[in-house]
Amino acid sequence: MTIQKLPFTGALPYPLEKKCLPQEAVFFDIETTGFSPKNSGVYLIGAVSYEDDCWQMCQWMSDDPEEEAKLLNAFAGLCRRHSTLIHFNGDRFDLPFLACRARMLGIEEDFTSYGSLDLYKSFLPLKPLLKASHMNQKSLQEFINAKREDEYTGGELIPVYRNYLLNHDDTSKQLLLLHNHDDVLGMLSLLSFFAYTDFLEGDFTVRECRTGSDDIHDFSLELILSLPTPLPRRISWGCSSFYLTAAQQDARMLIYGLQGELKYFFPDYKNYYYLPREDTAVHKSVASYVDKEYRTPARASTCYSKKSGFFLPQGSEAFGPAFYEDYKSPAAYFECTDEFLASKDTLKKYIHSLLENMTG
Repeated sequence: MTIQKLPFTGALPYPLEKKCLPQEAVFFDIETTGFSPKNSGVYLIGAVSYEDDCWQMCQWMSDDPEEEAKLLNAFAGLCRRHSTLIHFNGDRFDLPFLACRARMLGIEEDFTSYGSLDLYKSFLPLKPLLKASHMNQKSLQEFINAKREDEYTGGELIPVYRNYLLNHDDTSKQLLLLHNHDDVLGMLSLLSFFAYTDFLEGDFTVRECRTGSDDIHDFSLELILSLPTPLPRRISWGCSSFYLTAAQQDARMLIYGLQGELKYFFPDYKNYYYLPREDTAVHKSVASYVDKEYRTPARASTCYSKKSGFFLPQGSEAFGPAFYEDYKSPAAYFECTDEFLASKDTLKKYIHSLLENMTG
């Protein structure tokens, strides 16, 4: 079995302690001879862990298929000194594959029992924000311009490993080790994507807030945000409700509001009357004082009161009361008051709700 150890001297692009203790983490990737653990095996494992006050990389490669158990035991020994396994799509592939192979080879190690941080699952919600067509590891590395020497996929290297078993040539061996090396170190560079997920989850502060208007919108709200962790690349995203740009540790949201008159629809319309002349609904207790010729039982579509002012869009009715342009209008609004604009906590909750709807 080939064992290759390499120091990692670079700095992590994200404070890992926000996700787990660095000394408890193991970044890893496996290379297999097929996609089913029942009829294929693991021939190479690469891992990066925090050892002796620094990050170190270790690769174990089987020079013979009979060494697979030795390979798995070596990796299991590393895992037992830590508690969290970090991987890319490992919840779906790597961990079940390792667990199955361990059982089949009589190794008492459940690789699925450790704490798990799957970078693929963590970053998949970013797809619309990144405008990405693919969310595989190589595509994400290309997005942040993280260079890699390897040009192969894991599947393309299966015949290369078979050739290595026959000839034990150094060229094949180095291709296999390089691919695994770039995958594991590539995961470290992908940690920078947590700056995006943290932002979407509400890790920001509202620095500035100002209202305005333009040729298209009678009312808009501009928000300037500060982010604690630098973004690896500038992003922009827009919809009918707002436009977002963010770079490094700054973000700007321009939210398109309305100035005018909107309707609030009462939910229990059977307890209301509609007054056509006033174009409003009133409760039965009040309508009893109105002549019958000037009132009619309210329908769901006519059971409303009207309000004039400045309004902001919302994805749900989280900020009540909710106003609409009409009964069948899909977009909900709420009134933008001075009290709302003065509360940075409420502004932050509002921004967070828009970001959640963006990725949800």
